[in-house]
Amino acid sequence: RMYEVNHIANLANASVINKFHELEMPGKIGPSFAYTPNYPIDSNPENVLAAENAEDLMANYWMDVYMWGKYPIAAMRFLEEKGWAPTIEAGDAELLESAKPDFLGINYYQTATNAFNPLNGVGAGKMNTKGKKGSSEETGVPGMYKKVENPFVERTNWDWDIDPEASAIDTLLFPTPTPIRFPFGKMGKGR
Repeated sequence: RMYEVNHIANLANASVINKFHELEMPGKIGPSFAYTPNYPIDSNPENVLAAENAEDLMANYWMDVYMWGKYPIAAMRFLEEKGWAPTIEAGDAELLESAKPDFLGINYYQTATNAFNPLNGVGAGKMNTKGKKGSSEETGVPGMYKKVENPFVERTNWDWDIDPEASAIDTLLFPTPTPIRFPFGKMGKGR
């Protein structure tokens, strides 16, 4: 259901952007996304692929639609195989491709470190909702990736990575002429 709901939100986003431009409203319009950069735990090819899988499902799935009006091919194939892909109705693809945002807002809070997750691996784990450091469980998508603790960064009491350097690195990761805006900055220890 999550992907179906997000597809409907993507259609609404495209419709609003198109209407804003059609009415020649003063100002600029664009979507915002809570982006979590995905790293591999090391250079093992299985872990590198796991990080790429996480990036495709957790970031590119949304940002590709916002910027280019298309879902990433690999992510859609995976969702179709699982029976999780959204229903694409007649006219949806054209609407998504027609929307041209003036900018993309990126809200950055934390990074995620990924490792290989076998087909019988971990699924949804317990989130830290009490602020007790170390209480989160590994979580992932079997056969795709799992989130693991990054030994090179500190973590908040909520088990979020504190990785301020990532916000500077990420401006290089988005190959688009559309301006990228970072309205939220670095993660503090207290959050």
